[in-house]
Amino acid sequence: MSILNLQKLFLCVIVTLGISSCESPTKTNWELLSPDGTIKVTIKNTLLDSVSKLSYRVEKIQGDSLVEVIGTSPLGIVRNDNSFVANLKIISEQKDNDINDTYTLKSGKALKVKAVSNEMTLQFKNKNEQPIDIIFRSYNDGLAFRYRFPNKDSIKYTITKELSGFAISQQKAWVQHYDTVSKYTPAYEKMYDNGIDLKDQSTAPQGWCFPALFQTENHWILLTESDLEVSYFGAHLSKQDKEGVFKIELPLKGEAMGVGEIEPVSRLPWATPWRTIILGESLGTVIASNMVTNLSKPNAIEDIDWIKPGRASWSWWSSVAVGRDLDTLVHFVDLAAKMKWEYSLVDANWNLMPDGEMDSLVRYAKSKNIGLFVWYNSGGKHNIITEEPRNLMFDPERRQAEFKRISELGIKGIKVDFFQSDKPFLIEQYISILEDAAAENLLVNFHGCTIPRGWRRTYPNLMSMESVMGAESYRYSQEFADNSPVLNTIYAATRNVIGPMDYTPVSFSKSTFPHLTSYGHELALSVIFESGITHFADKISAFESTPNFVQEFLKSVPVAWDEIKYLEGVPGKEMVLARRKGDVWYIAGINGENMTKMVTIKVADFGLGYYDFTQLVDGKTNTEFALKTGKFTNKDSFTVEMLPYGGFVVILKK
Repeated sequence: MSILNLQKLFLCVIVTLGISSCESPTKTNWELLSPDGTIKVTIKNTLLDSVSKLSYRVEKIQGDSLVEVIGTSPLGIVRNDNSFVANLKIISEQKDNDINDTYTLKSGKALKVKAVSNEMTLQFKNKNEQPIDIIFRSYNDGLAFRYRFPNKDSIKYTITKELSGFAISQQKAWVQHYDTVSKYTPAYEKMYDNGIDLKDQSTAPQGWCFPALFQTENHWILLTESDLEVSYFGAHLSKQDKEGVFKIELPLKGEAMGVGEIEPVSRLPWATPWRTIILGESLGTVIASNMVTNLSKPNAIEDIDWIKPGRASWSWWSSVAVGRDLDTLVHFVDLAAKMKWEYSLVDANWNLMPDGEMDSLVRYAKSKNIGLFVWYNSGGKHNIITEEPRNLMFDPERRQAEFKRISELGIKGIKVDFFQSDKPFLIEQYISILEDAAAENLLVNFHGCTIPRGWRRTYPNLMSMESVMGAESYRYSQEFADNSPVLNTIYAATRNVIGPMDYTPVSFSKSTFPHLTSYGHELALSVIFESGITHFADKISAFESTPNFVQEFLKSVPVAWDEIKYLEGVPGKEMVLARRKGDVWYIAGINGENMTKMVTIKVADFGLGYYDFTQLVDGKTNTEFALKTGKFTNKDSFTVEMLPYGGFVVILKK
C-alpha cells in the first residue's frame, strides 16, 4: 500500500475524544447506535437508474436479532435556489459519542434531566457544490434528525419542500386529524382516533397532527418535532403514501385568514427543527421521555428565580361574562387563597371593566398573596375573533409597552389565545411573546395554539399550552362529553408526553353537556396531566362542597415533578401513572371504559421503606368519594377499584 493510501486510511479511522471524521466519496452507508447500543440508525445513499437518493432506517437490537422499527424512509429538502434530494456527494462524516447534557427545568415531568446521546453529522454537496449537513442524534429512548445549511450568506432563502418521511408498519395508531381551516382552527382540538388502522385514510384529507402514536408488533413509536426556531413553520404529517410513508407537510395556505406565507425564509446558516422519533418496547418509555426538551436550546433567560409554577382558580367555567365582573373575580381570588393556590386567571374582556376596577382587583389579589394572569387575543390581522384585549400582542412596540404596564401594575402572567396556524410568522410571534414577557417577568400560557416543541426549556417562563380538546369543551361539545373518558387516557400517552398541557382539569359540576367521568376520575386528572400552571376549572361551590380530604388534596397537589413512572394502561382503555415530588409519590388511575376495573399496586416499585398511604377513590356512585388510609412496607401490594369511567389518587409518603 502506498504512503498516500496509508495516510488516507489513518485519517479515516482516527478517533480523538469520541470524535471521528473522514472523507470517503465512495461510501454509501453510515450507522449510528444509541448510547446503550440498542437502537441502530442506518443512513444509505442508494443508486437506482443513475440517480442516488438518501434514506434512513431504524432498527432495535434485541439479543442477536435486529427488529425493524422505522422502515426505509426518505431524506431530502428543497430550497428555492437548490435541491438537496438527488445525487448528493458525501464530503465528511463526523461522530460525537457520549454527549452528556444535564439541565434543569422550572416545570415538567422531571425537573433535573440528564440526557446522554450519540451524534453523527454527514455533510454532502449537491451538483452545484452547495453544502448541506444532515445530523442524526440517538438517545436510549429514540432518535432525531435535522438539516442544516452551514454556509454564511446574507441572502434570504426559502424552503419550498421537505421530503423527510417515516415508514411505519403500524398495527394501531392514536392520531389526531389535522384540522381544516375555519374561524377557530387549526388549533389541535380535534378528536383523537383510538387505536385505528390507517390503511383507509379517506377521513383525514389534511393528514395528521403531531404528536402521533403508533403500536407495532414490538414497539411503541411517537412522532413529533422539537427546537422549532423563529424562521420555520410548525409541521404536521401527510397521509401515508402508497409505500406506507408519512411525510412532512407545511401549514395550509388558508390558515390565519390567509395572512402570511407557509414557506419559511431565512439567511444562512440555517437549521430545520428536529424530526423526533421517541420509541420503546414499553409505552412507559414513551411517556417518561424528555427527548423534546433534550433536543431544544438551553435556557435563554438569565434570571429565572422569579418563575414560579403553580395552581390557579378560573372563573370561565362558571360564566363567560364573569371575566369582567369585579365582585365575582374577587370571590375567585378568595377561592385561590382558601385552597392555597398561587394564582387566579382573569379571562377575556377584562379590559371592559369600569375604570379602576382592574387596579382594585390586582391590589386585592396582592393582599391575599395571589398572583393574577390576564387574557389577551393574539390578533392582529390573522384572526377575526373580537374578544378583547386584541391588537396588542401582534405589534412588537404595543406588546412591549403593554407588558411593561401590566408588570408594573402587579400582574404575574398572561394567557394569549387564538393563533389558529403554524405559519412561520406566527411561530415568530410565539417566540417574541415569550422573550418580551420574560423581559418584564411575566409568565406565559398559550391557548388556541400550536403544540409544545421544547420551548419550555429555552424559555422557562412558558408555563403551559392548550392545543388539546380539554374540559372547557363540556361547554360546547356533546362529542367531547361522550368521549372524554377515552380521550383522557389517550392524552397521557400522546399530547402530554411532549410538553405542558392546559387541559383545565378537575371539573365536578355539570356544564352544558354532563360528564360520563366519575369524581374520582376528575380528581385523578390533576396528577395524570402535567402543566406548569394547572387551572382548576370548576365553580367555587363545586370545590367547597367536596369532602375536606378532597380539599386538602387540592391544596397540596404539585404541578412540577421530580419523576414519572408508568405503571400500566393502554390508550383508550385505562392509564395508571405515578409522579414523585420529593419523597412523596402521587399515583393516579383513570378508567376509559364502561366497566369496573381493579388496579394492583406494588409498594416495592417506589423504593424500600415504610409508607403511609392515603387513597382518594370513587365512592358507591360516580359522584361520591371514599377515603382510605393505612401503612405499608415495600413487601406489600394493594388493590384499588375503579368504577366505570372512574379513577383514583393514592398518596404514598415514606
